[in-house]
Order: sequence, then C-alpha cells, then structure tokens
Amino acid sequence: MINIHTMLPAFEVTDAQGGALSLTDSVGEDNVLIYFMRTSTCQVCINHLRDLAGHKAELDAYGIRVMVAIPEGQEAVARWQEKYGFPFTGIAAQAGSTHAEFGLNKKIFGSMQESGVVLADIDGVVRYTRSAVIATGAYNWPELFTAIRELTPEAA
Repeated sequence: MINIHTMLPAFEVTDAQGGALSLTDSVGEDNVLIYFMRTSTCQVCINHLRDLAGHKAELDAYGIRVMVAIPEGQEAVARWQEKYGFPFTGIAAQAGSTHAEFGLNKKIFGSMQESGVVLADIDGVVRYTRSAVIATGAYNWPELFTAIRELTPEAA
C-alpha cells in the first residue's frame, strides 16, 4: 500500500462512461478518498460503500471526493454504477490495475485481490491508508473519520 505523507500518484483512470481522468485532477480543489473494491460484486465492499454513503454529509463537510476503484475494468465500473447508484465516482485503470498502482495486489496464491482505502488531502498528500486481503478488514469508519477530522472542513 502507498505510504502516508507521499503524493497521490498521477495516473489516468477511466470512469463509468469511459471518460479519462487523472487521480490528481482534484488536487487544489478537493480532498480525495479512494475505496478499492476487491471485486465489483464483493458484498462486503458493497456494505462498506453503503456505510460510506450514509456518511455523505460528513464527507461533503470536509470537501471529500470519493472514488471507487474497481479492478475488472471500465465495463464493470459502468455495470456497478448502474446497479448500485452510489453517489461516488467509479474508476478503473486504463492500462493495468488501479489497485497495483497503490500496491494492492492479489495475495494467497494470486487468488485474493486486496481491498482498501486511501485518503489524500487537498494538496494530494496521502494522509491515511488501510488495506487487507480479507475485505472485512479493509474499512473502519471510526478510524477513517479520525483521519478525516484532521483535514480542514469546508465550512471552516
């Protein structure tokens, strides 16, 4: 997993419509939270995203743009976005794996995709990371919110 206090990597991703964007497009404008799903159909990951959606007011108050990295590519991002309708931007790497760019690889004989969370501040500096091979360990709202509270709220 990428280290805290390093810069958010500047690489291209694709959204649900196939549009290209860079992970650093929000630098200078928004804080960025990237949730890395194990798969687009991982029920544990979907439950984590439901919880994140339930905290949308807090995320908005801190000016956080949420992106959800899906390892199966742009078509899976489009299906995921249509099926679940979360208020987040689904993304996939244009070439290779968004997950691998962050050091989230397949473990346990190459069969289990790691999942996780990365939080970067408005300057693109990574302030929080959490990852796990087993999806249940990849997300912890109280721990994440502690890191979020260290960011400057939009209302301030």
